[in-house]
Amino acid sequence: MEHIYKFSYDSRNDAISSLAKYYSVTYNNLESKLTEVFQYIDQLKDENLFEDYASNGLMLYQISCMLNSNLSDIEGAKIRISFYHRCSTNGTLEWFKEGLLNNVDGIEAFIRKIEKLEPEIKKINLNLESIKAMSRKKEWDTEKSELVGIHGFYRLRDAKDKTNSGFDIPEILDDYKIYHQIKEKLESTLKSSVVKFYVDRELSEVHGILREYWEFLWNDESIGYAGIDVGKGKTIPFENIERLDDIESL
Repeated sequence: MEHIYKFSYDSRNDAISSLAKYYSVTYNNLESKLTEVFQYIDQLKDENLFEDYASNGLMLYQISCMLNSNLSDIEGAKIRISFYHRCSTNGTLEWFKEGLLNNVDGIEAFIRKIEKLEPEIKKINLNLESIKAMSRKKEWDTEKSELVGIHGFYRLRDAKDKTNSGFDIPEILDDYKIYHQIKEKLESTLKSSVVKFYVDRELSEVHGILREYWEFLWNDESIGYAGIDVGKGKTIPFENIERLDDIESL
């Protein structure tokens, strides 16, 4: 039977629970060690050693010792990690029936959906090919030769924070000359949403995930303003979507 380590960051408690399951300790045990772990991270930061120790595995080894972890290698184990993508939707999961798409395919699907939802927008006759070309050029201008996206945040709190409302509508539309003609209509028709989804990763990637989770817990009040390229140009299947939240209800 395949063993999967599940990571999710709906909240601080959710992250602690994810880490406790990975390290094979109880939730209460891990929570009781947080002060000691955070003091250790403080020390590494103060001595400018954090990056080195986080990169070479010494930090994670020390933390594992602090927790008296019962972790053991399980052959063939995989990592399943959740991410949070901020967007605008009609409020239903049907919006993502094609899956979670890369930036170029995503903008095409978005335009098709809003034109179907709002006939007035269709009358404006948006130049889809022009918008897709702009999206491709934006990626190439940043020295990327491959498709990117879908993007997501590690934590729900980052995705839902009002400072990240700029991600509600595909960013490329900000560069489109007639965007102002449809912006108000889009804002009144669509809902600011967060879609939670998961991807599976090889166990070899777990150190990077653990580093992110520990640093986020250590600085829990911070807000992240940039997601990461989770899809890397490939479609995330609809079946990987865990839920859709209306931001106003969070």
